[in-house]
Amino acid sequence: MSASSLVNVVQWGINVYQPNGLDTAFKFCDNAAMTATDAPNLSACLSLFETFYRFGKNAKVMNQVGLIKWDVSAITDFYSTFEDAYISNVTTEQGFTNWDVSNANRMYSMFRNTAVFDQDISGWNVANVTNCANFKANSALTAPNTPNFTSCTP
Repeated sequence: MSASSLVNVVQWGINVYQPNGLDTAFKFCDNAAMTATDAPNLSACLSLFETFYRFGKNAKVMNQVGLIKWDVSAITDFYSTFEDAYISNVTTEQGFTNWDVSNANRMYSMFRNTAVFDQDISGWNVANVTNCANFKANSALTAPNTPNFTSCTP
């Protein structure tokens, strides 16, 4: 099955995703949408490396209502997680605002080339992040909504 043939992520199921279980899982799924409202079990997962790279560029549907339920507290690597993906904005009470990213150490190009996304994630605890180059390069994410990196330059 090619990446372009994936149409929609409608449910995450009960699987426990292993340390690198979602790395590049949806890379180049340009035509896919995500309407799932449940959350994957990420308790053993350490990386979201390029998980949604270029996801939904054509479909333009990524349900952040489902993403707010994600427990990403164990994730250390967010390298290009949403690079060049379509992520819409939602209200301040939803979306990524409340994600616990305090264990993350790598956020290189996490939101690079996201043309629409400009949600307030300035409250994220990014004290452990040492690699955040290109975090928001060529994206719509504005400076006031960007986390305060102290150990790297986005």
